[in-house]
Amino acid sequence: MKTLSFGTARLFLKSSLFLLFLYILAGSVNAQKQVYIERAAPGWVTSIRHLAAKPAAGQIEDGWYYSIYEKQDHAELKAHYTRCVREISSEAGVQNGSQLRISFDPGYQRLVFHKLVIRRGNREIDQLKASAFRVIQDEQELSRFIYKGEHTAIRILEDVRKGDLIDYSFSIVGDNPVFAGHVDEWMYFEGESVIANIYYSLLADSRRKINIRSFHATPALHKEQLGTLNRYSWQTSMTRTHQTEDNEPSWFNPYARVQLSDYRSWADVVNWALALNGPDAVHTPALKRKIEELKETAAGDRNRYLQLATRFVQDEVRYMGMEMGEFSHRPNRPEKVLLQRYGDCKDKSLLLVQLLKGVGVEAYPAYISTSKLLETRSCLPSPGVFDHVVVVVNHQGRKIWIDPTISQQRGAFSDTQFPYTANVLVIRPGNNRLERVNAVNKGKTVSTLTFNLNDTTNADPATLRVVTMYTGADADRFRAELAESNRAKIQENYEKYYREYYPGVQIRLPLEVDDTANDNKITTVELYDIKDFWAKREPGKIIPHAYIYSDLTSGRLPEIKNLKRKSPLAFAGISNHEQNIELYLPMSWPTIQAADSIAGNGYRFSVSVKGENDFFTVRYRFQTTKDALQRSNFAGYKADYKKITDLSNFYITWDGSKRLASFYGWHDESADTLSTPSYTNVIFIAALVCTMAFAALLLWIYRRPGGFNIEKIESARPIRGWLLLAGLGIVVNPIKIAAQIWRTGYFDAERWPELASNKGLVMLTAGELVFNLIMFIAGIYLAFAFFNRRDIFPRSIITYLCTTGVLYIADNLLADSLVGEHALAHTQSPNEAVLMVQVVVTILWVLYYINSYRVKETFVFPFDTYGWRMALLRRQMDRPLLPTQPPEPAEQKHEHEEV
Repeated sequence: MKTLSFGTARLFLKSSLFLLFLYILAGSVNAQKQVYIERAAPGWVTSIRHLAAKPAAGQIEDGWYYSIYEKQDHAELKAHYTRCVREISSEAGVQNGSQLRISFDPGYQRLVFHKLVIRRGNREIDQLKASAFRVIQDEQELSRFIYKGEHTAIRILEDVRKGDLIDYSFSIVGDNPVFAGHVDEWMYFEGESVIANIYYSLLADSRRKINIRSFHATPALHKEQLGTLNRYSWQTSMTRTHQTEDNEPSWFNPYARVQLSDYRSWADVVNWALALNGPDAVHTPALKRKIEELKETAAGDRNRYLQLATRFVQDEVRYMGMEMGEFSHRPNRPEKVLLQRYGDCKDKSLLLVQLLKGVGVEAYPAYISTSKLLETRSCLPSPGVFDHVVVVVNHQGRKIWIDPTISQQRGAFSDTQFPYTANVLVIRPGNNRLERVNAVNKGKTVSTLTFNLNDTTNADPATLRVVTMYTGADADRFRAELAESNRAKIQENYEKYYREYYPGVQIRLPLEVDDTANDNKITTVELYDIKDFWAKREPGKIIPHAYIYSDLTSGRLPEIKNLKRKSPLAFAGISNHEQNIELYLPMSWPTIQAADSIAGNGYRFSVSVKGENDFFTVRYRFQTTKDALQRSNFAGYKADYKKITDLSNFYITWDGSKRLASFYGWHDESADTLSTPSYTNVIFIAALVCTMAFAALLLWIYRRPGGFNIEKIESARPIRGWLLLAGLGIVVNPIKIAAQIWRTGYFDAERWPELASNKGLVMLTAGELVFNLIMFIAGIYLAFAFFNRRDIFPRSIITYLCTTGVLYIADNLLADSLVGEHALAHTQSPNEAVLMVQVVVTILWVLYYINSYRVKETFVFPFDTYGWRMALLRRQMDRPLLPTQPPEPAEQKHEHEEV
């Protein structure tokens, strides 16, 4: 491959820059013709009287403020008039407020200036002249590969001084034809800066039905009829301000605002979108060829075809939006997108839909707001609510949501990760409602940092081996990072990162990456040497020491600096992370085992420590289940944040004699912390004693003598009907309880320390263990009583059902009140519907055992087998012999035998 010499490259660069300069200059000269001067304001514009209001000096930002801001729109003329008066209040305002920037699209809009004067005392200095404007094509979203064709008219004012008033007005005439004249506007009455006077109005044909929705405290609406037009207007002064805070959720919008829309329903938006998408294009030549190619590769496997089509659109059709004019919302034809191999979200979504429809798969585009998310439901129907397009596929009875703009997704098609929990609008004929979609984020990151520590008496370096496993959405993100950056650069960044914690770190071996695409799992291995791992002796530290850091929550758990903040605190998405720190030491280690955990509203953190002989390990777990924290939880979160930060680092010391190592950090030997071995032993012994005592009680009840009714015994019925189903449940029940006890981890000693910080939860979990063991014994007791048709069975099973039902509900309520979720016994609390179903089923079975004649005529036998057998024999011997034996009467049927 040929390469340019330095001189040739420099000449080429100069030529390119010169041509680019000529292009921009030509664009500016031609663009000047797009600014028109019409000094008279449009006749439909109304003159507004404003108050002589002025904000306090402390409320003025950048040295200037809007004394007047007017915006008047005419829906029928597609005209938008704006008048602004800026007051320059300081020298900083001269710098920051002395240029105007007006954006418009020359493809369908005309920019007309009516006035531009500077008021200085009693003087008016006219600065309105077309030649003074410079128009540039300011593609602000080009870095996101979006090209809109918008222009910005810039006017740099001359001779602006402190105290000047800059009064200017202009009109933008024309609307994007893609909206077909619809009204779809937002009017904001608040921002980050104070506006002394603000006025909004809309003129529209009186036959138009304008829907209006207000958010927060907006000014009163004033409506008046002007001939065939209606004017809707709002006016206020000294608007409130809201300063943006760190880590605000995208859906949080505190500003007072009004939405106007003439779309009658979401069905109107769907029909508008369907008209833009056009007819199906599966029969166009290029699309047919691609469909056949994918079918041939899939070899008749439908799931394989879906995966191939999705990966093709995601990875081989690059993201590039040519969103000029109508194509801001109108997708390009799928065949064009296929041939040019680029498109934006709507282009890629429509192409994927057509590829799937080509093999009979039901798929539709869906509009979504990636900022409003679930808050979309609060908006009026309009296409302006949305900013993104995705795809929903109905496959094998499931809805699978796909974002075609996300590249490098792997794994099974049915496990495709979807990052948004939002209310979306599926563009399907006949649809008239928003639909909630929940994020599919099964991503998890597990990292293991293994330190092999050197002896402090020599200069050998310590080694650090880092093994990180990414799965699900986390693997998708890391795979995309690998695709956009080279591996050497990534490793260099990793080394810089670790050097902040361990200054002597150096790469020993290159980064290893193993990508198992079918399972959507990526494993990386890093290996480093760390020189001078043991710090030298410092004042106050008699012996060498070393710091160990966990970065588990770094960048994922934001700090809340001000409890008075007004906005919710956004987390860095839903996440699930584990980190294990292992230390192999050159000396013996005193046995240590301890743990701590924190559970808040939407986040969980736990840490467990175990050290023995020459091996020491710390296991961290961190998970977020919500995207943001509400203000009511700030105080608790602030305390939790400090505790988590303290728990995330520690240091070890060694006296150099290979006899003793010490561990310092979050673990305090004097703290009120449960000792894990003795703590678990006490629980297990108590559980065993309670279980044995209960078993003895049940044995006594089972063997307790009692009376019997020989007539009932003689006519006792076998186990039939609904009792067969009950018997199956009674047999399965002890097995199910035993599996639950084993699966839950009650006997895993490493899990109990995670509960140590919540004594109430410890007691609840211990109670759950005892309860489950007792219920296991009771299940065996019921099985014996059932199959021996004991007379005590109905009372026993009714007591069992009522007791377990009440305790089950109490357990869930108590666990939720302690941590918001169960720690050991339940991975997640059942929802109210499931709980209600279980209660209803229990009640039905109790009623059955109370009212069923079959139950009453089946379970009649006492424990004293010898007694009732002898009584039955005597009864049969006392009967007179009859010459003929009458036929046995038919089994009596009861009208209400079963309930």
